[in-house]
Amino acid sequence: MPDIQIRFPDGKVKQYPQGIPAAQILQEIGGRIQRESIAVQLNQRLLDLSASLLEDGDIQFITFDDQAGKQVFWHSSAHVM
Repeated sequence: MPDIQIRFPDGKVKQYPQGIPAAQILQEIGGRIQRESIAVQLNQRLLDLSASLLEDGDIQFITFDDQAGKQVFWHSSAHVM
């Protein structure tokens, strides 16, 4: 599989194998963002952390502190209820 290029919010660009799960990239980052992330946004598309990344793009990990994070949490919680 070819590599994809992922650009982080700080501007850093790294290459990863196509199909890598977002959670694996998050694990590499570690720290608070790893503990608090509940979703990922790639090229403005909101995805589950288990999603396989198949294309180059801008990535942002979403936490409950983000408005999108609150929406993901509330939506997922509604399914559990």
